[in-house]
Amino acid sequence: EEFKLTFHTPFPFDWEVKIVNRWGVDVGYMNNENDTWDGIAMDGALCNTGVYYYQFKAEINGDYYIEHKALHIIR
Repeated sequence: EEFKLTFHTPFPFDWEVKIVNRWGVDVGYMNNENDTWDGIAMDGALCNTGVYYYQFKAEINGDYYIEHKALHIIR
C-alpha cells in the first residue's frame, strides 16, 4: 500500500508533506497531487515497521496551514 493525500478543494494551491522517522530524519517528501509514499526512504532503504510522522504545509489564498499527524507502517 501507499500513503497518498486526497484533497476536497480545487487546485491550485501550494503544499508539501515531509515524512520523518521517530528521530526526525526525513524519509519521504510529497508536493504533487500524484505523489505517494511507499515506505521506502529517500536513500532507497526499506523503512522499518513503526510510527512515522508527517508535516503537511499549505498556502491557500494567502493563508498558511500546518498540520502534524502520525502514520504507521505495518508489514
